[in-house]
Amino acid sequence: MPCLTLPQIENTVMRILQKASVDSRVHSHLKSCAFCRTRLNDMLNQSRSSDTQALREHPRLLRLIDTLMNDQTPSHVFIAFPIEKNWARQQLPSLAADTRVASQRGMYINRGVLATADGDLLIRIIEHQGDGTTTLHLLSDAPEKVQHVLITIPNLGTEYFSDEGGKVYLGQVDLHKLDNLRIEVHTPHATFDLECLSPKIDEIVGRGEVEIKNPLEDRIQIEITPSGRHYTLKVLLEPLLQSNTGNRLRILVSRGTDRHYVQAPKEGVAVFSGLDSLDELRIQVFS
Repeated sequence: MPCLTLPQIENTVMRILQKASVDSRVHSHLKSCAFCRTRLNDMLNQSRSSDTQALREHPRLLRLIDTLMNDQTPSHVFIAFPIEKNWARQQLPSLAADTRVASQRGMYINRGVLATADGDLLIRIIEHQGDGTTTLHLLSDAPEKVQHVLITIPNLGTEYFSDEGGKVYLGQVDLHKLDNLRIEVHTPHATFDLECLSPKIDEIVGRGEVEIKNPLEDRIQIEITPSGRHYTLKVLLEPLLQSNTGNRLRILVSRGTDRHYVQAPKEGVAVFSGLDSLDELRIQVFS
């Protein structure tokens, strides 16, 4: 097991303070790693010397983190919970996820930070003071966890997609009024970048249904039909891909900032009309 992340150390400190059991993998690692033991002891001493009453009164947080640590969590789903809230509308001095904020100081408010249990994915909640709209900024060393991913907020029953920079525009939502806030990040089960596949797009336009596959051997069938100056794309999922992704399928067809989104394609088939170009076309399958 690698060295513990900050959220894992915080979780362990909470367990010790609440006299709860410590994850066996964490316990084993602490026995053999002096570096992590020192970090844990430092945080534990700080917690014990300060007011820890609020920390002691959050058994729900422990249960939520248990859910994150559960090996049964789907490998394509990453769940983030608040680690920092700031509903007091304090001014945001800077934001690493968007350098433009520095030139617009005072216009944005940092409303909170969420993180996954391993600390590998952070989500910063930013509110614009002018119009009250909220944007999520996804931060991770792994681009596949922030770029063109499906975002769900179970409390709201809403779904969004991030852009190339890991931003998600939510509009006017009151996340601070939500109890038990959590945000789920779904990475695609399969991605097909049509420019990188064989046969080439211009070789299959108007040729009927054609099977394509990505480097991971995932397969789908597509049919591209010209319609005046636009194109219609039909996507047919292979039975194996349907069974691996479960019942709640989403297919995202994107080209730059243009997106055509279909939820729960009927019997594995989804049709996208009005595509003005086939350049940089990408098909992603989510659940």
